[in-house]
Amino acid sequence: MSTRLRIRVLSQFEEWARAHGLVPESPEAAERWRTRIAMLLQNREDYLERPDPTLWRSGDVHTLLLDHLPQRQFDRWELAEHAVENLREFLRFLDVTDRFHPASAKTPALLSELDRLAPKFSAAMADVSRYRLAKRVLTAALAEGVDLDDTTAVDAWARELSGRDYAGRRQVLGDLMDQHPGYATGAVVVHEGQVAVLRPGAPASKHLVWPDAPREEDDQNRGPIQVYAPVAIPDEHALAQEVSRSGRAWLDALHALVTAVGSQGLAVDRRAEPAKADLRRLADVLNLHVERANRLADMPRLRRLWDLAREFGFLEVRRTRVVPGPEASVLDRVVTGSAADDGETLGLWDDLYETLFGDPDADTDRSDDLRLWTDHWAPLALGLLYEHTANGEDCVDLGDLTDELLASHPEDFPSDDDDDDEPIAFLSALATMAIRHALAAQQRHGTVEVLTGEEFAEAVATAPDSMHRIGTTLGAPLWALLPLGDVRVRLTALGRYAVRRRLLAEGAQAPRIS
Repeated sequence: MSTRLRIRVLSQFEEWARAHGLVPESPEAAERWRTRIAMLLQNREDYLERPDPTLWRSGDVHTLLLDHLPQRQFDRWELAEHAVENLREFLRFLDVTDRFHPASAKTPALLSELDRLAPKFSAAMADVSRYRLAKRVLTAALAEGVDLDDTTAVDAWARELSGRDYAGRRQVLGDLMDQHPGYATGAVVVHEGQVAVLRPGAPASKHLVWPDAPREEDDQNRGPIQVYAPVAIPDEHALAQEVSRSGRAWLDALHALVTAVGSQGLAVDRRAEPAKADLRRLADVLNLHVERANRLADMPRLRRLWDLAREFGFLEVRRTRVVPGPEASVLDRVVTGSAADDGETLGLWDDLYETLFGDPDADTDRSDDLRLWTDHWAPLALGLLYEHTANGEDCVDLGDLTDELLASHPEDFPSDDDDDDEPIAFLSALATMAIRHALAAQQRHGTVEVLTGEEFAEAVATAPDSMHRIGTTLGAPLWALLPLGDVRVRLTALGRYAVRRRLLAEGAQAPRIS
């Protein structure tokens, strides 16, 4: 499940809590209340690998409140005083609204677990001996009057801490310095609530620890801002019409899934999945060819749609059943052409695009170098397409586009000093497949248009049946699987709109022609 599900459940909880008089009246206290429960669920997702806020197993309450928070979460939101009761309210909400995941422990067992640890929680939160590095450093900074929302002030305080002598550091780091001798001299750096002590002698650069952190070089050393030629993008009304014409493959599939589930919903097992017969019926409705499939894990394409439907609130698990969710009506209006306005249509399409393509390695293990390497070609290919098809009329040969892209990034390939071309050839073929796969996925969402000619048609006609079966199984067009010629591509209006938004977010200059 994604962050989107957590945010939606939090919104539903706040609405329920307000109706039951559980939200403090003052704006400041209400914001602290909201932040506390949000932090509890986010900590479960980020650190305890519990991304589904409706799934609570035996031991989860203890792990969160006594094992995790006292060690890692510094307390600036009155967690020690109120976290137990706020969590009790949240569990009650899941119970009375039937939002508990079917694999959750029984509500009385969860509340008993909470009752047993409640007397210990405040003391555990104040037990300095439990504190890990980040909690020690940020708690000390807060005690010394540092505004933790002011990055400049936090960085200045971290530099001052780095300059303290052994005794001065020990006042903050305590016995952690015994466990990690390098803490006595290494530079302390802070980034978005995370803290690290660099190895002694290393420059105080956040980028050494967090690759996404801004580098500390002066602006003149950051390189020039990339400037793109003005691009033609129609207005919101025309873009919404484009969604209806060519950007609805995912929306139609999601709508078909929700319709097949039906207004009464379906029974689900402890994995929150329908029975085998229902799964196969759903696959048939969606024209997904599956064989010997007994659960969602055996049906990757259906599993992707199922997860998206839950993330977006089109479907919602209610303890033992899955039913249409609160956002199903929005999906229905967009697909049936009765959206409230153009913004509703384009907004839903755009939200889905960001979920599908917004951060290609967001869910990728950072140790998975091959996956990271293949995924990074997609935004590069779209950026190059943006340059070549800015006017909406020009097309570019897919082979030429791929060759240009690979040639412009020699740093992504090994040196050929040893005259061994095999590694380069292998990686070039891998990158080519990654680019084609990425463009095929973009085509499905209406951002890329692919045009083929007679040469390609003849090659497809003579392709072996096995290749056609592979395409059907993977849900991929043959142009994405076969390195054939006579394939041209360009960005659609939706594609130019989506890519331009990404470029602007990256700091590029990308002017628009209406």
